[in-house]
Amino acid sequence: MAKPMTEKQRARWSALRRHGWAWFVFVYGLLRYGLPWGIFMFIASNLHLFGMQSFPLRAELPALTIASILFGTSMAAVQWHREERRFEEARGNSTSSV
Repeated sequence: MAKPMTEKQRARWSALRRHGWAWFVFVYGLLRYGLPWGIFMFIASNLHLFGMQSFPLRAELPALTIASILFGTSMAAVQWHREERRFEEARGNSTSSV
């Protein structure tokens, strides 16, 4: 069971929902998770961390871009689903307690 939302969290999530799914994916998925992950993987491959091979830049950048977009979108989808479930439970609890 998800941890219940406080009143402040519920108000914040309600404000975030008004922006919509696409905005949420861009800000919380691509900018918060995808971009840092892509930069880390680019640096790691060029410094040969974790035994990674470095590929030519022309081949590496498109692959990392696509991987970063997929990673960021999936992380945003997980967070959106989790927060929606918490919001619905919090809203259901507040209306049923009257």
